[in-house]
Amino acid sequence: MSNRLNQNARTVRVSEAIAPDLMLRVVAEAFFDEIERSEDKTLILDFTAIRSVSRSFAHQYAIRKRASKKHLVEANMSPEIARMFELVNRNQQASRMILPRVSKAEVITV
Repeated sequence: MSNRLNQNARTVRVSEAIAPDLMLRVVAEAFFDEIERSEDKTLILDFTAIRSVSRSFAHQYAIRKRASKKHLVEANMSPEIARMFELVNRNQQASRMILPRVSKAEVITV
């Protein structure tokens, strides 16, 4: 991270703002509601001391991060936690693939 980013951004320790274990979608929702209410345009989300993250939390986090108007930068994410977020992002990209349209007449029921 550049010094300029550090000077203009507020750091949020996720383990203190939420807990060391990130488990529920509703928790991700509440966390992002707080982020969106913040007057800061840039936030550094510090994942120091995060022990675990569930797939459902990571999925909701990714959805809300993509929709956020804030510039969010993750810092100090362990390789294990980063892998969960990568897995969720990869699955979201795959689910956005465009499938061809099929009319009812083309569908055959066996």
